[in-house]
Amino acid sequence: MMLEVKLRKAETAITDQGMIAAAKSQHYEYKFKAMTQEAKAAINKANEDAKAKLDAAHLQFE
Repeated sequence: MMLEVKLRKAETAITDQGMIAAAKSQHYEYKFKAMTQEAKAAINKANEDAKAKLDAAHLQFE
């Protein structure tokens, strides 16, 4: 009887740990996607700024 109780508690703990691990994994996946979007936005802005400076330089030399 005591062994069954311990086994049930262990199964519950294992299930809980699995759900926690899945939630953490999902959380970090969302963070990674958001970070990637932020990085893409930063790169696009840097490209636009560089292009604007290049265009301005071309206008000065014409």
